[in-house]
Formats: sequence, structure tokens, C-alpha cells
Amino acid sequence: MKKKRVLFLCSGNSTRSQMAEGLLTHLVGDKFEVF
Repeated sequence: MKKKRVLFLCSGNSTRSQMAEGLLTHLVGDKFEVF
């Protein structure tokens, strides 16, 4: 099955994007390709 891609962008605070990426990766594992 093809992975869905997710891109997190936050122009106000780059740390939020990194935290969102880490959280989604932790919660769903390899079901999504997170950027």
C-alpha cells in the first residue's frame, strides 16, 4: 500500500513543525511519509 504524504509548515515557529512531525511519526509509525 502506498504511504500518504503529510507536510507540516509553520511560518511562525519552526519548532512546531518538527514537533508535529515527531508526534505523527510516533503515533502512526510507517503508515505516513512525514515531512
